[in-house]
Amino acid sequence: MSSPTDNSESEHIENPDHSKGRDENENIRGMFEECVHRVVEAIKKAAEYVVKIGEAIYNAAAEFFDSKVVNTKDSDNSEDQDKNEKTEGIIESVIHNAAVGFVVGAVKNAAHYIVKIGGRKSNIVTVFDKTVKSSLGNPKWFARVDMPHGNVPFHHINVNPAITGVKDPHIFISATAAKVAGFLGHILNFINKVAPYLMVAVIVYEGVEIGLCVYVDVKNSSSRNTVKKIIMIIAAVVGGLFGVEAGAAIGNFIFPGIGMMVGGLIGAVVGSVGFGIGTDILLEFAFDYFRYGIEDKVCEKCGKVFECRRYQEGDSQKLCHDCRKK
Repeated sequence: MSSPTDNSESEHIENPDHSKGRDENENIRGMFEECVHRVVEAIKKAAEYVVKIGEAIYNAAAEFFDSKVVNTKDSDNSEDQDKNEKTEGIIESVIHNAAVGFVVGAVKNAAHYIVKIGGRKSNIVTVFDKTVKSSLGNPKWFARVDMPHGNVPFHHINVNPAITGVKDPHIFISATAAKVAGFLGHILNFINKVAPYLMVAVIVYEGVEIGLCVYVDVKNSSSRNTVKKIIMIIAAVVGGLFGVEAGAAIGNFIFPGIGMMVGGLIGAVVGSVGFGIGTDILLEFAFDYFRYGIEDKVCEKCGKVFECRRYQEGDSQKLCHDCRKK
């Protein structure tokens, strides 16, 4: 059975004027480096804005609901503690959703692409598309990073015209970019191999988390924690799936093949974080608005009406927050 690697050049550059071709490729290189810089900066700013927006909305929600119910804060210290807990909750949510998104992106890449290092003397790294098969049933190569050879005297990216339907552009890249692509190829190949194990680990972890939520809800005669957890998991996965497609499209435009896989991973992380935090905020708004797992009780000690969050405290709570501290 033949190997999935088909390393023959699809075509050579027909224009003998290499100086003209090199000028054009220098422009492509400049555009590539500028795009990479802008994408990195955009991702950094997006992450910062997600956290800031999340904190702002969360604080606005807290102020809104505090104005609708009896103030149950015990002191300035408890107010600071609540604020710290909210900040820690947002950070924990970002980390958790980012991990889910990374696994979604890794599994998607592993299911769709194969990364092969080397091959012929000129090959640095090749990405194969599992969804496009040759006549022998082997995955076809989609994009390949090559060293200078033959009529192409510079480092370049080949893109398979049998898949794209477009003539191989032989995209010029610097020697440094080619080395980075090779390094990333090793990392992506490793991630592809461990992706199934990461998926199992996430499934087990989320299963345990759901189990803990069920335990707390049964103990507190509630269902809010379990319902929220399940919706949050779905939101993170859906966000990752949307993100991996968008990120892959952007990455493929910047750097076909390797950039597509890296972009997919980044997009999946950003998508999961965005969907996850957004869903968390919306659920807290909705659940609190409809008082899901919340009820008013009269303190048996002081007679004051207090808000009992049954999903946190249980339905057997008899004392208000002030009396519990005395």
